[in-house]
Amino acid sequence: MILIAALPVEDILAAAAAKEYADAVLLSDTKGTKFSDKFTASLGELPWGVSIGEATDEQLADLKRGGDAISWSATLKKHH
Repeated sequence: MILIAALPVEDILAAAAAKEYADAVLLSDTKGTKFSDKFTASLGELPWGVSIGEATDEQLADLKRGGDAISWSATLKKHH
């Protein structure tokens, strides 16, 4: 079994708890695709990804460079 913690973006205290108990983190309520270095560093080696509703090609490229996973609704529409 894999435990994936769903966290709000930039919640460093929740990230610390996730490092203790989870196998990975899925960030929710993301408004953008850039996250502070302090926040991503707080995750350490824990794999992380984001759950998105909509994204441009540029935003998807940013996410591919940053996290380990991207989750989206099957009804996601790409915006150009």
